[in-house]
Amino acid sequence: MSLTEFLDKLGEADEPPKYSELLRVSGLTSEETLEFKAAWPPIADSRKREVMTKLVELCEGNVELDFSAAFKVCLDDADEVVREKAAQGLWDCDDRTIIRPLIRL
Repeated sequence: MSLTEFLDKLGEADEPPKYSELLRVSGLTSEETLEFKAAWPPIADSRKREVMTKLVELCEGNVELDFSAAFKVCLDDADEVVREKAAQGLWDCDDRTIIRPLIRL
């Protein structure tokens, strides 16, 4: 499943996303990160919260997964729960570019 297909399905489906589908968000390239950033805002807040909760659970259970690009995008989300989950997901990130967004939070 391509990232575009995944994001389309995420925004339209009523059923919760499967953990296996969420793996598509691991290791996003720069181009994919831009695609994710563009597709993320129109998704319902409840769905975003659900996705972020599952991404945090996945990265805590498997250190080889890298959702940092998605978490960084979500630090600027309008929903405070999504921003909180994004910060939780970045707990082990050593990228200095997240310092300012985290301070703003």
